[in-house]
Amino acid sequence: MDVSAANPGDVAALLAMRDDLARWLLDRGIEQWQPGELPDGWIERQVSQGWVHVVREEHNLVATVTVVPEDPIVWGHRPEPAGYVHQLMVDRRWGGKGLGAALLVWAETHITETGRALARLDCLRSNLRLRAYYETAGYRLVGYKDFPNVAWARETTLYEKALG
Repeated sequence: MDVSAANPGDVAALLAMRDDLARWLLDRGIEQWQPGELPDGWIERQVSQGWVHVVREEHNLVATVTVVPEDPIVWGHRPEPAGYVHQLMVDRRWGGKGLGAALLVWAETHITETGRALARLDCLRSNLRLRAYYETAGYRLVGYKDFPNVAWARETTLYEKALG
């Protein structure tokens, strides 16, 4: 699996992938994301920071993960350095092949290489399948955080994994 930094030309494809996955999830009764919910420029800013990483097949994006050095909105300010994993996405044509799990391991290795010993991530509290997926990957439940006025976050489950 070859993982590389996303570039500005990838932004439209990344947004399309997220919206496609949001629709796919909703069609299956899984509430995690809503199509079109990301604020303008959100992914563009993350790409410009070098936080978005992609997997390509030929010239097509097939998977992506975003790893940020802090997440004050969801996690607040924490004293322990960690890497925060977001938007782990696999194009559904590549689903079921272990690419998501491999990309999550890649993200954890990337976090370790930045000198951080913790990986953190979050998902909606109601998304039991995704929660089980993260727990199987070794993440432990840290707690819950409610965002009643933030449509894209809602009630969130916080997970953490010690690395190394």
